[in-house]
Amino acid sequence: MLTFMEISFRAGFSVDWSKTKKDDYLRTLSREIREPGKGHLDRYLQPFIIEIHSRDEWPLTIGSIKGLDGLDKGQINYSDIDDPLVRKHYKSYQSQHLDNKS
Repeated sequence: MLTFMEISFRAGFSVDWSKTKKDDYLRTLSREIREPGKGHLDRYLQPFIIEIHSRDEWPLTIGSIKGLDGLDKGQINYSDIDDPLVRKHYKSYQSQHLDNKS
């Protein structure tokens, strides 16, 4: 994502990642990889293009992306990560995600 932010920055635009949906983005990115040059990613990101941001804003921008680390599943929030039940759920999600890749 940081690489994409840099490429966008150099091209003179930015993406409002906070308005995107992680699963939709990843699904679209996968389609783009399978079918390069078909414009899947361009069409998905077009509604989220905004004025260029300073690189100084990138840590806050990246940090505000919901679900980037998988904690968007099961109503988990960052303050609960030390709760043993939340840890169990999160590890279960990670295992399922890895199993689905094979």
